[in-house]
Amino acid sequence: MKLAVDQIEVTAGTQVRVKIDPKIVDEYVEAIEAGAIFPPLTVFAPKNSQRYLLADGFHRLAAVKKLERKTVGVEVKEGGVHEALHYALSTNAEHGLRRSHTDKRHAVQMAFNDPHYDEWSLREIGELCRVSKDLVRKVKEEHNQKAARKPVFKDSNGTVESRPRKPSPTQDQLDRTKLMDALATIKSFPFDGAEGYGRLQLVSEIDDLNYCIDWLTQALQAYVVAAHSESVST
Repeated sequence: MKLAVDQIEVTAGTQVRVKIDPKIVDEYVEAIEAGAIFPPLTVFAPKNSQRYLLADGFHRLAAVKKLERKTVGVEVKEGGVHEALHYALSTNAEHGLRRSHTDKRHAVQMAFNDPHYDEWSLREIGELCRVSKDLVRKVKEEHNQKAARKPVFKDSNGTVESRPRKPSPTQDQLDRTKLMDALATIKSFPFDGAEGYGRLQLVSEIDDLNYCIDWLTQALQAYVVAAHSESVST
């Protein structure tokens, strides 16, 4: 099926490779212009949601965007972020674009960061990410060391603290943080519109939604006023 490019979500933490290689993107662009037909992208859509989470095809999508195409072929599978990540971890090694050692370590680290894999053995993680058990063990040791390491700081009186004291945030910073947290809550909720509102259960979730509504309403009104003033002045 075809899907609008701007509907595909690429920021959900399912990119297994460390970064997009611009040279590969340019090669794909040239190939597409020459008539090559690439396999469809693989996206995951949570049930009853309009979100499409990209799991496989980041370089292909980048090439399509560079060509300013509006739609792209996709294969849609049911699932959320975990299912998309699981698919990405298990399939990325099978592509023609060779993974770097950094890519492999990054994939293993992503698995350790996902609580769904807490009970998995080193062998199972290695088979999932298509890497050796030795690499998984090394990354696991580093992961555990970082989690256990607690930096020690001393204030001007020599008192040991677990972390350095930070200056108190300004009201502007607090307001911005509250807005960003609220928007993140709404964005991560795998339902849209009236259905999404009907599934909200916690008072804090509804408060976040109302906060966003109020903020966006005021922002839109300010935008309309500014746009009108600009059109009048010109």
